[in-house]
Amino acid sequence: GTADQPLDEVAGRARKAVRAAAAEYAEIVIEVDGPSHYDDERRLHPASKMIRCLLAFADWAVLAVPYWEWNALKGHDRTAYLQELLAGTNLSVAPSPSPAQPEVVR
Repeated sequence: GTADQPLDEVAGRARKAVRAAAAEYAEIVIEVDGPSHYDDERRLHPASKMIRCLLAFADWAVLAVPYWEWNALKGHDRTAYLQELLAGTNLSVAPSPSPAQPEVVR
């Protein structure tokens, strides 16, 4: 993959990483929010807010990745972004052979 891959590809990889982490930890959700989650002023739509509230009510930590922030990053900056996002959790992001595909590890 490239550093400019479509958000749905990134979301697919993120879903796989979340499933893998959830199998072991079951407490963190990384929400990759594409344009359909926001209005024209980048405010979160009510349905997306509701999903976050429901997940929080179920004691999940919801970590959001807005599409405009992700799209502004390239290569290793994406790994650093995810590492910062995961700060304060028991997970980290390990470097991978492809910087566009960071790996979530314990």
